[in-house]
Amino acid sequence: MFLLSLCLMETAEYFPSVLGNAALDFANTGIDAKRNPSGDVLASVDRFVAWCRHVGVIATDGPDGTDTHSPAPEERSVVHVATRLRSALIDIAGALSAQREPDPAAITELQTRYVEAIGHARGTAGPHPDNTLTWSWAHQPPAQCALWKITDIAVELFRHGPLDRLKACDDCRYLYLDASKNNSRRWCSMDGCGKTAKMRRYVERRAARRADSVGSPDQPARTTSDLDTDQETT
Repeated sequence: MFLLSLCLMETAEYFPSVLGNAALDFANTGIDAKRNPSGDVLASVDRFVAWCRHVGVIATDGPDGTDTHSPAPEERSVVHVATRLRSALIDIAGALSAQREPDPAAITELQTRYVEAIGHARGTAGPHPDNTLTWSWAHQPPAQCALWKITDIAVELFRHGPLDRLKACDDCRYLYLDASKNNSRRWCSMDGCGKTAKMRRYVERRAARRADSVGSPDQPARTTSDLDTDQETT
């Protein structure tokens, strides 16, 4: 329990979620791992399960019914499969966000995982309002349940969309669903990458003004309050 709490705390600190879809959040852990290998959520099965609880793939306190008494799958196998799935999600989501064809190998990997997931699922219909069929892996160990639920979520997104809302952040390349009213969002977070991009543009514009003002002693000096004005008009 202490290890689970520690992993959950570490994950919450360094990884921003939720970006509109749990499968995209999982893909983004792979993008983040390239910059922060020591914090990879796939460093162990315990960390993977802690992350899945953090983002709501499986319940935090266990009422989702995941079977913690079934023999857990071998750790290296789970991490290996999860890594392959994550790479496939990064490729497919990245390609679809750029409106290009995904790598066939990535599609094959996702298809393989989905066939495997459905083969181990239990189907239930109702008491949902629309009485639709839903898949459950609650009878499986938590890591396996989480892996198959992420697979199912990814397939639902890639088949039914909204793919017109699927984007990659202009700055960090995180994948997300744009929930803005006019579908004009460009960053995963306005408080993070959005602010960084605006600051970068401000510095570039200020440098350009200084270059233009060389040899012009009458050019009025800019004050620190100009930054706020520039950001308001960006």
